[in-house]
Amino acid sequence: MKTAMIFVIAEGLGQLKWSCSKDRSLKDLATFDASTRGPLGSVKLLWAVGPRNPFVSVGALVTILALSLDPTTQQVIIFHNQSTPSHGNNASVP
Repeated sequence: MKTAMIFVIAEGLGQLKWSCSKDRSLKDLATFDASTRGPLGSVKLLWAVGPRNPFVSVGALVTILALSLDPTTQQVIIFHNQSTPSHGNNASVP
């Protein structure tokens, strides 16, 4: 789930890089490109763009918050082992 979500967000940020690049410098394009590669780049993008472009801000926030999704998902799923007696069955090896 996390991989599919991050893939879609990264592709969306990559496309927004070109639609927002009309009045941007090469440094801003590099910041957009770094945001598609992980949470540190997304933090830099969020700092650079701020609330001016809501699509970019939401994409960067989702990328950052995806880090917290994985450990919490692992903590939610709990398996309980329970032994069940079996009467009348003998184990054998052919």
